Amino acid sequence: MYHSTIRQMLTLCAMFLTCCVAVAAAQEPMPSAVCAADSGSVAGFCRSHVVCARMAGVGATALLDTYLSQEHYNGLSLHVASHSRRIRTDRLWARQTEHEGRIVSADNRSGDGGTIAAFYNFRYALMRRWHAPLLNGRLSLMAGAAADARLGFVYNVRGSNNPAQAKASLQIGPSVAADYTLLRPRGSRAGVVMRYEAWVPLAGVMFSPRYGQSYYEIFNRGDYDRNIVPVTIAAVPGIRQWLTVDFRCLVTVWRVGWLGDISQSRVNGLKYHCYSHALMLGVVREL
Repeated sequence: MYHSTIRQMLTLCAMFLTCCVAVAAAQEPMPSAVCAADSGSVAGFCRSHVVCARMAGVGATALLDTYLSQEHYNGLSLHVASHSRRIRTDRLWARQTEHEGRIVSADNRSGDGGTIAAFYNFRYALMRRWHAPLLNGRLSLMAGAAADARLGFVYNVRGSNNPAQAKASLQIGPSVAADYTLLRPRGSRAGVVMRYEAWVPLAGVMFSPRYGQSYYEIFNRGDYDRNIVPVTIAAVPGIRQWLTVDFRCLVTVWRVGWLGDISQSRVNGLKYHCYSHALMLGVVREL
């Protein structure tokens, strides 16, 4: 029964991504007048506009994984991220991809137990665009859906029987974004732009052993015990947010901001959370 449920969830996720791409491809073009007035187009000609940012940062992380320990761990995290948004000036839909890698080094309150963790996230979003008539057209709003895949591990350096825990999940949920141009010199595309993005997981599947179940039992002995779990927001509440500012300094466009990622789960008798807040800095390229 569980394997059938897993196949259904994976099929739904694949159908979701296929439908998103099909909707974006079939979207009717905007009138040429609007297209010509949009940034990056010239009279009657519309093109693709891509904004890519490469960032690195450092932050603080709070970690709990009751498969390894009942202790709460706090420490530092290093982040690298790639963020790309593609907008066609003759389409109402924007496509966005994000890669993020994270390494965490944390310790418990007594300082005698260390934990190391590493995660990789890939997120693909498809969002509908609106240009708000307020604020002289400086505000752009987007809303849609995103799929998120995560791989990683948590390792307790003082663990004995089960010192490590693998992390794998695939989830979908709503995604929103807002861009506000604070300052733009006349005749220039470069300016100061504030951006906010948020994503909330609604449903998906994730891997999790049961409390006390070893990886030897799962992979060597083949003792499957609902280790691939269909989940909803009730079991995995969380939110991921970006708040950044783009600005030009000399010949480079820089991006500085805050990345907040709150991930939680309560499945198979295990509790897990990872709360990260990081200061990010990087460069922006417009293609």
